[in-house]
Amino acid sequence: MQEARRVYLVFLALNLLLLLSQRSVARRIGDAIYSLVLRVEGVGAFISGAYHSAGKKIRAISRAREVLEENEGLRRALVQEKLKVTRLRQELERIKTQPSLPYPSVYFARTVFLNPVSLHLRFSVAAGWGQGVREFMPVVDMKGNAVGKVVGPVLYASCWVRPITYPMSSTGVVIGQYYGVARGTGQDLLEVDYIYPTSSVSPGEEVYTSGLDGVFPPGIPLGKVVSVKRTPGLFLKIKVRANFSLESLKWVGIIRKW
Repeated sequence: MQEARRVYLVFLALNLLLLLSQRSVARRIGDAIYSLVLRVEGVGAFISGAYHSAGKKIRAISRAREVLEENEGLRRALVQEKLKVTRLRQELERIKTQPSLPYPSVYFARTVFLNPVSLHLRFSVAAGWGQGVREFMPVVDMKGNAVGKVVGPVLYASCWVRPITYPMSSTGVVIGQYYGVARGTGQDLLEVDYIYPTSSVSPGEEVYTSGLDGVFPPGIPLGKVVSVKRTPGLFLKIKVRANFSLESLKWVGIIRKW
């Protein structure tokens, strides 16, 4: 009996030890799972915080871009308003300075581009087809002296003018009762051809447009005779100084109708 009791007690002790060891393993597993859950929650919280922070930064960048676009739009609008004010001032100055010329339609415009190198070739003025300007229209200065003609290209608010001093230009002129053709020399002087040696032309005489070239109306002052030479040829050699100065030309009148 005592031997059987001892065996039974040993069996109980072994079962108790086994039970205790199983509880320790389960506790360890539970602790590990709990720790893993805490870590996962920590990663989730970190991801959530990073997401919200990135969202705030993206919204801030989007707002900054909107502000920049709005500022750019305001800047462009300001530039347009400044251009309008400049054009209004130019128009007011144009109206104040325009003289009275005997033509039904004259548009006065400011010279824009005067290149000293190519001064006698062409220059630009602030008037174009938007102001009724067309190619080959005659151009005069503010005193009504012949300056040149409109040449292409004619844009909406600007065009080119070829002066009568251009080396290849030809302008019909009249000196007293004698008709001829004034040719440009690339300087302020013009040479008049086709006036016979029997004609009585003297230095100091006024030269006017004849209207025979189809560009200028007749009677526009062009210049004064500075020299007359008789040559063995068929015609006199006459030099004329233009009444205008390209270097000081600020405003011109474009004769749209005559």
